[in-house]
Amino acid sequence: MRRDKTATSSKATCNRYMACVRAILKKSCEWGWLKQCPKVAMYALEAREPRWITPDEFDALYAVLPPHQAVLAHFGVTTGLRQRNVSLLKWNKGDMAHTCAWVTGASAKGKRGIAVPLSRDALAILAGQRGQHPEYVFAYKGEPVWQVNTLAWRKAVRAAGYKCARL
Repeated sequence: MRRDKTATSSKATCNRYMACVRAILKKSCEWGWLKQCPKVAMYALEAREPRWITPDEFDALYAVLPPHQAVLAHFGVTTGLRQRNVSLLKWNKGDMAHTCAWVTGASAKGKRGIAVPLSRDALAILAGQRGQHPEYVFAYKGEPVWQVNTLAWRKAVRAAGYKCARL
């Protein structure tokens, strides 16, 4: 199976499929359906250093993003929050008087709450979002923004001259 999948996918994608197979086999052993759990070989992957976007790169992307995504991207770059934490930020998780936003442990990657200091730029973005949605900070056509990596996002990434996974 591994060789078949690597013909069309990366080694990392193949590993994700194999991790699923491994979990199924382990559960089968726990339930007594298999006497012994077979080993599932995984590909060794190189650890890559993160690549940070430069201010010029962000400006090029910002210029071609649809307005509702541009404001999300600007807030994300300003605060350093992850995509999902920005898109699902609720009004009740911000304290404008103390210039702070709160990401709960339930929605944080590390399962621990995060206090996020808000700069003047971040506060200005939040002020501009008032009235878009009663519960969520970022909305598109009156609905919360659930998905950021959309076709419009990928087209903007390509238009800015960068590669994206799929289009």
